[in-house]
Amino acid sequence: MASFPYGAARGLGGMQIFLGLAAMGLGIGDVVIGVSTNRAIGYWFRLYMLGTGIWTGLFFLMAGSLAASISEGRTVGCKIGAAQTMSLLNAIVFAPGLVTVAAISAVLVISSYLLSLTLTIHVGITRLA
Repeated sequence: MASFPYGAARGLGGMQIFLGLAAMGLGIGDVVIGVSTNRAIGYWFRLYMLGTGIWTGLFFLMAGSLAASISEGRTVGCKIGAAQTMSLLNAIVFAPGLVTVAAISAVLVISSYLLSLTLTIHVGITRLA
């Protein structure tokens, strides 16, 4: 496997490790902020409870670790296959899942803000009348 680009694989692994740590950090922050604000508004299911950033970050971290550990040796073929499989799984399943949950959360937050703004304006107008 002398022609395999080991440096590119390690670079991909480093990037995936960084993305995994970033997703996990943001996911932990999302859960902490969600739990602290949920105390004030009541307990019911919210999207932050899924912990999407945490578990998708774990898969990115695993794929990055596999890709970063590729070096010449007896098991290089297995490591390359495992790193490719995890990278494809991340690209096809976990990254779109993370983006979808983030987009749905953004839409829900914006719609609840607009609803509260509309109610505030309506209450203000009825008090003036």
